[in-house]
Formats: sequence, C-alpha cells, structure tokens
Amino acid sequence: MSSKEFWGHVEAKRAVLVEEHKARVEQFSRTQDESVFQGQPKHGKSVFLVSREVYGSGSKAGSVCEVFLRLAAQRLIEGMHSLANIDEISRFLALQAANGQEIKKMEDVLNKGVRSVYVRPAEPPVSKGVA
Repeated sequence: MSSKEFWGHVEAKRAVLVEEHKARVEQFSRTQDESVFQGQPKHGKSVFLVSREVYGSGSKAGSVCEVFLRLAAQRLIEGMHSLANIDEISRFLALQAANGQEIKKMEDVLNKGVRSVYVRPAEPPVSKGVA
C-alpha cells in the first residue's frame, strides 16, 4: 500500500468515527440515555482506544488511551489498537482517579500540606514602534 493510499484510508476511517459520533449524539438527543456513548467522550473530538497484542511488535495488549480522531483512525488502520469498550474505559478512568489521589497524597507529604502558587507581577505593556 502506498503512503497516499494509507492516508486515504486513515482519512476515511476518521470520517467514519465522526459519523458514528454524530449518530450517537442524535440518539442521545432522542432518548437522553448516556449509555449510547458507550463510555466514549461526549464531545466527539477524541476516542478511547485499547492496544492489541501484535506479534513481533512488542506491544502490550490492554493499555487504554484517549487520542484525537486522526491518530485514532491511524492506529485503527494500522491494527495496533481497537475502540475501547465501556468496561475498559471505566477501569482506565478509575485507575486515573486513583493515581491522581496518590499523587495528591505524595505532594501533600512533600509540601507538608502547604500549597505554593507563584504569581508573576504584571508588567506594563511594551509599545512597539512608537518613540
């Protein structure tokens, strides 16, 4: 497959992802049932993918990530990933939340519970070309 053909397939897959999202939004507007999104983001700019084990590539199956549609389309065409299902997405989001809590605990220990915020003082605007 030539590069031009490959990227043509990627663009076609991206268009399919967009249309699938539009169909889910239409169904949601009729039913108000959030399960129509199947765990995928409601904004439609990205999707959750799950990695597949591909012989010889060294890839690890089961890793979930959120990517923009064009990259998602590319990974789907390459066969390295598939769309994540709601169970995989739920586990991923739960792990992200747990990791966030662990990071917060570590920061509290390191900062002894004190949060520091650095605010840079405002500077007067520099005029351009006027002397």
